[in-house]
Amino acid sequence: MTAHPQTKPVFRPSSQLILILVFTVVGIIFVILQRQWVLRNEEQFAPYTLLSQVQKVQCDHCGGTGLLKGSNGVQVVLCPVCFGVGSHLVRKTGTADVLCPACGGMGRLIDARTGEARFCKRCGGRGLITTEPAEPPK
Repeated sequence: MTAHPQTKPVFRPSSQLILILVFTVVGIIFVILQRQWVLRNEEQFAPYTLLSQVQKVQCDHCGGTGLLKGSNGVQVVLCPVCFGVGSHLVRKTGTADVLCPACGGMGRLIDARTGEARFCKRCGGRGLITTEPAEPPK
């Protein structure tokens, strides 16, 4: 009898293993490309992220208490500017958003003619105005 030379077993991956490997590589590539796209378009997602800046503005009309003395000096009424809250939250969604100088960021102010609270006409009650970047001199 002649001795046959020993052959090394050949590793043949199963089709399931190959399929799992392909899906893993494609998934990793997809996640990397999606991350790059989100970073390039980050400004579109600013209002929906926690990165948008939220600022608490104290009401100047009531001093942040939310209450005012009534006309007789004894009765306590809710502040008509902040609706008794004492502050107003404003969310800046871009770098061009600044607090409205007319209402101080509250979105409401006391009308000088009538003496009643009304929405600020300059910011539309938002408390913020958008400033346009200055054009460079030519």
